[in-house]
Amino acid sequence: MARVLLFDGDTLGYRAVCATREEHQWDDCNITLTVNIPDALNYVVHCVSDLRDFTAADQIRMYFSGPRDKCFRKKISADYKANRGVRSKVLGLTTLKQVLNGIYRCETNEHLEADDLIGMQATTKDDNEYIIVGNDKDYFTVPGDYINHTKIGDGIQHTTLEEANYHHLVQTLMGDRVDNYFGCPGIGKRKAEQIAINGWGAVVQA
Repeated sequence: MARVLLFDGDTLGYRAVCATREEHQWDDCNITLTVNIPDALNYVVHCVSDLRDFTAADQIRMYFSGPRDKCFRKKISADYKANRGVRSKVLGLTTLKQVLNGIYRCETNEHLEADDLIGMQATTKDDNEYIIVGNDKDYFTVPGDYINHTKIGDGIQHTTLEEANYHHLVQTLMGDRVDNYFGCPGIGKRKAEQIAINGWGAVVQA
């Protein structure tokens, strides 16, 4: 049995390019931003190496989201992530992903996001032991093992199937303003948690 780390390449790549971004002011009217791709790559490689050592992993896999306009969620709601606009396109991220694709075993699906692919792989019943590596609360809706690559010291956290279903129901009620979808009107985190503990029927009633 192999221990396999499933990296969210979107969030890791985003942190890498932001960490290596530099601002250059040429004069009073001209300011540019640059990203050093070798430095960003070095950031990712060190993070992967640290996680591999910490978890004693045998394999590394990395996942990236497909184009936002082709994501299946856009067919359900055209407003999905519509609040992010052009400003959410991060300088250097596409190039970094292309470089990483030549180094690690990477996977992309044009209709799915990285966390979708990771969730499906992490719950696959085979001889491997999967550990999700990311930095997103959504991963607590996936049963199994998870480690936050920004908080390695917290160690590997395990989510049971019951806990994963509960977190999913909480998010169903709350919605997610970051992704521009809304839950049940008038219900915040605390109330959502109180309702979700009683299961799907209580969520529908709410």
